[in-house]
Amino acid sequence: MRLHGIVSLLLAWGLRVLGSTWRITSVFGKDCGGNDFSSLLTEQPVVFAFFHGQQLPMIFAHRDRQLLGMASKSEDGELLSRCIQRLGYRVVRGSSSRGGAQALRQTVRLVRESGLSPCIAVDGPRGPRHQPHPGAVGIARLSKLPVVMVVAEVSRAWRLSSWDHFLIPKPFARIELRYERFGALTEDTTTQDATEALGVEMRRMLLLKA
Repeated sequence: MRLHGIVSLLLAWGLRVLGSTWRITSVFGKDCGGNDFSSLLTEQPVVFAFFHGQQLPMIFAHRDRQLLGMASKSEDGELLSRCIQRLGYRVVRGSSSRGGAQALRQTVRLVRESGLSPCIAVDGPRGPRHQPHPGAVGIARLSKLPVVMVVAEVSRAWRLSSWDHFLIPKPFARIELRYERFGALTEDTTTQDATEALGVEMRRMLLLKA
């Protein structure tokens, strides 16, 4: 555990250094309530939904804002949890494969008690890539919050050979973060239908930037 602490400290420090070289711009859809990140959270928390593998520039861009992250119960999840806590996030441990129901309940409880906005990799932790699980929709329904979809476009990056093609922007990369409000959460829409619609909308956002 001490090793996890040292490695997470180095990773968080390294991300702050690398991220300080990135040129990040944000683009907000017309239903997001404004033209800056803070405007998304003016009225109430939101559920941020993104694809696994794109989270690194988002972790940096959203640091020190007391958002609620999620990390799996694996060894990698332990390292991620410690790292993002050093970047100002609160963390819930769990995933769709291990402790998912417990993590969902804990997330909803923390959202209700603290007003934090949860950040969910919708296709994690094992994919299939770009195929959402119902976690983000479930949390949004139970907490009665809107979903804001986030995708990243990066000018220059390394991509790992992992299932999610994990993206590491290179130094001085240009990064565009695009935010759009997901509008398919209605009372007569099932969770499965809403989850499928979320996947369609997020893939559409990716294709716009392809």
